[in-house]
Order: sequence, then C-alpha cells, then structure tokens
Amino acid sequence: MSPAGWWRLLVSQPLFMLLELAWLWRTFVWARFLYKVSRLDLRLVPAHPDLAGGLRFVATSLRAFDPIAFVLGVAAAGSIAETTLVEGRPPDSFQSVVVGTALIVLILFVSPMLVFTRPLMRARIRGMFAYGELASLLGMRFEQRWLAPLPKLDDDALSVQDFSATTDLYQVAANVRSTRMVPFDIASLVPLLVATLAPFIALLFTVMPPKTLLKLAAKLVL
Repeated sequence: MSPAGWWRLLVSQPLFMLLELAWLWRTFVWARFLYKVSRLDLRLVPAHPDLAGGLRFVATSLRAFDPIAFVLGVAAAGSIAETTLVEGRPPDSFQSVVVGTALIVLILFVSPMLVFTRPLMRARIRGMFAYGELASLLGMRFEQRWLAPLPKLDDDALSVQDFSATTDLYQVAANVRSTRMVPFDIASLVPLLVATLAPFIALLFTVMPPKTLLKLAAKLVL
C-alpha cells in the first residue's frame, strides 16, 4: 500500500471507528435516559398547543445528531464513490445503500423518542373524555341560552362573551384530538435527513455528467 493507504489503515480508520463508538455510546445513554423519564408520572397536558402533551421540546434534541448523521452519510457515500470510480459500477445500483443509511439514522436517533408513545396515548384518551364532557356541558348551556324556542336578541348580544368562550373551549378540545402519539413531527426530521443525504447529492456531481443531472432536474421541476 501507499503511504496514504497505511495512514488510513493505522490512523484515520481507527480514529473514525473510535469516534463512531463514542457517539453510539452517547446515543445509548440518551435512549436510556428517555426510557427512564417516560416511566415517571408525567403530568402531560392533552390540550397543549404543541400537540404533544408538552413534550414537543424533546424533538429539539435531534439537532445535536445532525453532525454524526452527516458523517455517516459521508462514510456511505465515500464507499459508493470508491466502488463506482474504481470498479465502474453504475451509481443506480446503490439506491438501497442510500435508503438503508437514512433508515439507520432514523432508527438510531429518532426511535428512542418512541418511548413516549404510551404516555401520550394515555393522556390523549384521558383528555378526550375530560375535555369532551366539558365541551358537551358548555354546548348544552349555550343552546339553552341562545337557541331557545323563542330566542331574544337585544343590542348587547354582540358584546356577550358566550360565543368567544365557546369557540375557545372547542378549539382547546380540538387540540386533544390532534395530539400526536410521538413527540416529533415530519418537519423536525427534515434537518436530520438533509444532513444524512447531503453527501449523496455531492456524489451525484462526481459520478454523473452535468447534462444528465440537468435532465433529471428538469424532469423534477416540470
């Protein structure tokens, strides 16, 4: 091997593996911490505006994994580039590698938050009964006052707070039914997936002619 090859074998590759194992250990510690927290008596709010019982902030932890997701994408894209440029294999045969890398990243960094599914499900069911009963009682009182057989409206009807209070309560009750079973949404996964797939996008400019890339871009746009 060349000096560069020996450097990769004795220095770069062991250092890379050491850093990967360190991040895997951190991910395991983080997953165990989330599991322990999910077993506590959490005071979740089913009608919370974040639609996750107040746990939406947990999804911000995904930002910390963007660098390691990018590194994993670089490692996978580098292996594809080496095989494509040296052995001449077409890049289309490595689509499974791209999909597999994205799935591995999601399993490693997103799946630990699934431990909150059970508490969120219990909070949603409890909230549906509690807020549903409250909304029903308020709705019946509203109908008795404003939808009597002969309703009477005076000049002060537009200034009464009954209508706005009923609307606000129904909006709160609607948040309960919209509560997600996980403390994240699709938008919170986009930066992680972008960091993972960015090296593969750079790989396209290496293994495919510019004319082919322009044709593919034109097909996507048109």
